[in-house]
Amino acid sequence: MNLNFSRMARANETVREAAERLYPGATYDTALPQEWVNMMRDDNGLDVRGHFIMWYPQDVNAPTPLPITPEGVAMMAAATSWRYCGKRNIVEELTGLM
Repeated sequence: MNLNFSRMARANETVREAAERLYPGATYDTALPQEWVNMMRDDNGLDVRGHFIMWYPQDVNAPTPLPITPEGVAMMAAATSWRYCGKRNIVEELTGLM
């Protein structure tokens, strides 16, 4: 599998700069809800800070985390797979594909 992360966050780019470039015109917040950060750390062993923004889609009441780095994509896939498959080493597997 060849994943193209060329549009993801670049070295020396702030979270806001990456969000503006990756999701132009989106309503988002660079501050992540502490409850979600704690859950991802405590339940999944992941430090999501610097890898996500919170997106506020129109007509939806709940924000959605969006990855801005390849590591964020791997974290999102890992958290989802653990929930459904119980596979806890997928971050390393996905990171190896980048």
